[in-house]
Amino acid sequence: MSHILSSVAWPYANGPRHIGHVAGFGVPSDVFSRHMRMAGHDVLMVSGTDEHGTPILVQAEQDKISPQALADRYNRVIVEDLQNLGLAYDLFTRTTTRNHYAVVQEMFRTVYKNGYMVEKTTMGAISPSTGRTLPDRFIEGTCPICGYDNARGDQCDNCGNQLDPIDLINPRSRINGETPRFVQSNHFFLDLPSLVEVLARWLETRTDWRPNVLKFSFNLLEDVRPRAMTRDIDWGIPVPLPGWEDNPNKRLYVWFDAVIGYLSASIEWARRRALATGQVADADLWRQWWNSPEARSYYFMGKDNITFHSQIWPAELLAYKGEGSRGGTPGIYGDLNLPTEVVSSEFLNIGGRQFSSSRGRVILVRDMLSRHQPDALRYFIAVAGPESQDAEFTWEEFVRRTNSELVAGWGNLVNRTANLIHQNLGALPPPPTSPTEADVALLRTTELAFGEVGRAIRAHRQKAAAQGAMRTVGEVNKYLADMAPWRLAKGDEADRARMAEVLHVAAQAVSDCNTLLAPFLPHSARLVDRALGFDRRFGDEPVIEEVTDLDDPSRQYPIITGDYGRDQPRGAPHWGRELIPPGQGVPAPVPVFRKLDQSVIAEENERLASESLD
Repeated sequence: MSHILSSVAWPYANGPRHIGHVAGFGVPSDVFSRHMRMAGHDVLMVSGTDEHGTPILVQAEQDKISPQALADRYNRVIVEDLQNLGLAYDLFTRTTTRNHYAVVQEMFRTVYKNGYMVEKTTMGAISPSTGRTLPDRFIEGTCPICGYDNARGDQCDNCGNQLDPIDLINPRSRINGETPRFVQSNHFFLDLPSLVEVLARWLETRTDWRPNVLKFSFNLLEDVRPRAMTRDIDWGIPVPLPGWEDNPNKRLYVWFDAVIGYLSASIEWARRRALATGQVADADLWRQWWNSPEARSYYFMGKDNITFHSQIWPAELLAYKGEGSRGGTPGIYGDLNLPTEVVSSEFLNIGGRQFSSSRGRVILVRDMLSRHQPDALRYFIAVAGPESQDAEFTWEEFVRRTNSELVAGWGNLVNRTANLIHQNLGALPPPPTSPTEADVALLRTTELAFGEVGRAIRAHRQKAAAQGAMRTVGEVNKYLADMAPWRLAKGDEADRARMAEVLHVAAQAVSDCNTLLAPFLPHSARLVDRALGFDRRFGDEPVIEEVTDLDDPSRQYPIITGDYGRDQPRGAPHWGRELIPPGQGVPAPVPVFRKLDQSVIAEENERLASESLD
């Protein structure tokens, strides 16, 4: 058993999330985490809402509420949506907890003590109309290096180079389009040049990353400059140094504090576990994922966040450990592990363009789940999502895959098998005493699929994994059609005996396929289990709990959490064949998936068009 850290990108709490977001960070991380738990690993899956920075201030001002009230509102919306989608977090928390503040400030102080936070005078962008600081990412213009006309003030998504807002040609505010005014301001910069050599050596060991992620990460090292880690803003975490911490207009950069959330969420999870178990030592359990050399960590996000996960976050970890050219010693958190892999997805587009909440070109997770089954969305993302290249969402393809693959393929197989057993036998039959070649071949196919599908998931090739599982479903459907047990049911005693053998083999194969598909389709996995007479074979699902801030009793907030078999004697559900028990009653089946009428396509497209016009 290994300790596996699943670090999932933190959705920003300035509005509800759309399906493009969860295609990048949500479903891929959950499929991986569920599989690794089933394979016997101790998985810690953490994330939360990212709640600091200028976008929160801007949205709060528009809504005439405080930044904290805005963050509270959308934190709850996002928590509910991600739990309904079935994302099995051990802890989904938020960045406005006192625990997070303390962890971030400890990281900053140690990086500063080790010499990697350098104070510099820089030119900051100010909005002429409001006098408010404009963060780098809220300034757009033409890239001075490649000429791309939508480069951001911190980097160009076209050529990947790090930028400063003042370098942009014809800079403009993304908030109101005005030309920013640049003024002098003192800030702390992470000294990336003093870390570039050790960063490069580390990246050279990451040979099994997705090629596009690794290439982009190496390109980032070609033009490394110090990166500002503080901002002129009054909403965020105070800078924990004399002369700075009491300054109401200086805060740590939101991206400095957001990536540290993976560590702070792990610490919060351990502290909450210690309270639940009454074992004080459990408060240090997070170290098994962060300090152990054998532990592995995987970071899931969209491609626009690669910079912060393959360069900035590793640089912060190296600086905290004192492993750059300036030397230094680790702080109280010790020798923190660098990412094992940065798993970045491309973009899920619609109408040939990226989803855009501001332009109404969006399908919100909440709206999608109010009208369609969560596993239908999860399945679409798994088999047609933006794993290694941009992908297109269309309602036509969503309906086609739901109806032809989930309903007619997998759901129909489950329903036919369970119905034949229910009507003809009432319970699962015993295995054949003398299995035929066809029986042996099918069960060998489903058993071998565990290796094929598992290897693909562990290699973050989830599209291949889902397709492999569905090919196995196709083999079981073919076996059932070839054996025709419904005809055998009408024959003599020998035919009916053979029917029972066929139905045992089919039921075992369906059980195998259900396990193969469970990481992708957790909601329907329970329905399939019930169709075969099982009860909760796949462990607990994520739940929402209302909790009190560990360090501020006046604050309450919702979290997503779950046990997922960690405390069960048998552990998490098993990745592999579990023999079905003969004699187990099989009830009359109910449909697992809902078939979608073709009218859904026109209705959804019309809804999308009207929202875009609004």
